[in-house]
Amino acid sequence: MKKHVVTLTTFIFVITAGILHAQNKLPEGWEARFDSPSNSLSDIHFADNDGAIHLESGPAHAIFYRDSDELSGNYKVSATFVMDKNASAHGEAYGLFIGGKNLQKDSQQYLYFLTRRDGKYLIKTRDGGSTKTIVGWTKSNDIEAEEGSASQTNSLGISVGNDNVSFWANGKKITSIAKSKLP
Repeated sequence: MKKHVVTLTTFIFVITAGILHAQNKLPEGWEARFDSPSNSLSDIHFADNDGAIHLESGPAHAIFYRDSDELSGNYKVSATFVMDKNASAHGEAYGLFIGGKNLQKDSQQYLYFLTRRDGKYLIKTRDGGSTKTIVGWTKSNDIEAEEGSASQTNSLGISVGNDNVSFWANGKKITSIAKSKLP
């Protein structure tokens, strides 16, 4: 079975604070699903500049994906995220998701891997309106932590193998979970 996945092997995300301007649209082929129905495209700035994604999300939390990005079997997705030095210092999280199904419906499902400025990571699943914590916020020395005013760069990855799903930060495996323990 094929599932939607954010395939970001060549993308660089630049995450910054504030909103430059409301654009009310995404680049062609991209979709967004906001956590809160009160958020909309007018709350973000999202640009795809030849594979480098620039995202300013302010207070809006969302997933971004392309329907054309579908993988099955064994695969790896990765992206490099740059948290701008002016971005929120209150632990705003960013990361990857895989296994997306029904992403625009109330029955949405996916597995996600987040990190934040303090060098901690989180792994959860979403099933409709519910989430399940697989790994709570955990410190990893492999995740660049930057709690001051400097920018932060982390390359994150998720690899799906025959029996395990592994989570990577800056080229190092930080944890691996048996597929049998995942929904």
